[in-house]
Amino acid sequence: MEENFDRDRRQTPRYKMIDVAAVVGERRLGHVLDMSVGGMAFSYLQMQREDLEEIELGIIFGQNGQYLDKLPVEIISDSILSHGPVHHPVVVRRRSLRFVDLDDEQMEKLREFIRAHAKGSL
Repeated sequence: MEENFDRDRRQTPRYKMIDVAAVVGERRLGHVLDMSVGGMAFSYLQMQREDLEEIELGIIFGQNGQYLDKLPVEIISDSILSHGPVHHPVVVRRRSLRFVDLDDEQMEKLREFIRAHAKGSL
């Protein structure tokens, strides 16, 4: 069963994104690393004492003004990319999300967004 899980884990190709950001939580910005119609990954700064479960995806936007607003997501993983200096409490993290229960309109907007901002397949 483990083999099937690995093979089916990513059913849609991911694309690196060009100049795409995400509003993470109420006031933070994250950098979108890659995206597909199935999900996305982004990096963000976390202060050491923040509750990781409270960070939600708000708006994803590109430099041309195109945006996606509050797509329903499920957290797949959250990992540390790097730590700041010992005396500085900032940590850079990577969060992977799966899009869930998108309606037809949301899916079409997501496809258009990826076409407009994709750098190439991963």
